Amino acid sequence: MKRFTPISSIIFCVALLCNSFVVHAQQTLRWGADPSGGAPYVFTDPSAPDRYIGYEKEMVDALAAAMGRKPEFVPSDWETLVSALQRGSFDIIVNGLEPTADRERQILFSKPYYIFQLQLTVRRDDDRIKSLADCKNRVVGTLVNTAASSGRILAGADVRGLDRGRASRRPDGARRRSRPPLADPWRARVRGSRLRPGCDRRTDQLLL
Repeated sequence: MKRFTPISSIIFCVALLCNSFVVHAQQTLRWGADPSGGAPYVFTDPSAPDRYIGYEKEMVDALAAAMGRKPEFVPSDWETLVSALQRGSFDIIVNGLEPTADRERQILFSKPYYIFQLQLTVRRDDDRIKSLADCKNRVVGTLVNTAASSGRILAGADVRGLDRGRASRRPDGARRRSRPPLADPWRARVRGSRLRPGCDRRTDQLLL
């Protein structure tokens, strides 16, 4: 069993507009999230496809109960969560949204409720990429609308944003010869996903 060192730590917070609870003074707490991100955050219950479960749903249920409100889930698209919040489509975002400087100029963030780590995944027979520095001038795939896709973490790399479905896939040696994904390994373990045969994880230490 190989031991991997985290390359970064990212903070997840609840995001909200400063006036959302004033404008929507109702007995519901509407929360927005993109359920396509999957386990363990918010995902479809395998035993009841019309119901959502997950860590973040349980957290919102507890928050709503403490506020004396009824939680109402509003399925949304990952890339438009912030604009949907600003339009008043829901009261809060609870979906692993990173508190970046750009977002903090538009919306408010709670105290962090979750910290996760990222790591690179490459083909096992590819000895060219062993750290973040080796990604310079190479194509790297990662989830769009994240700190990793902004280029700050992967300075010098050709970062390609992937949607949530594609970002969870592993490198394909035949089709993506130079595209190691930057992903959350803990999420992959919870979902039970495994590396494709011939793939390996490479890591490097990085403090944000």
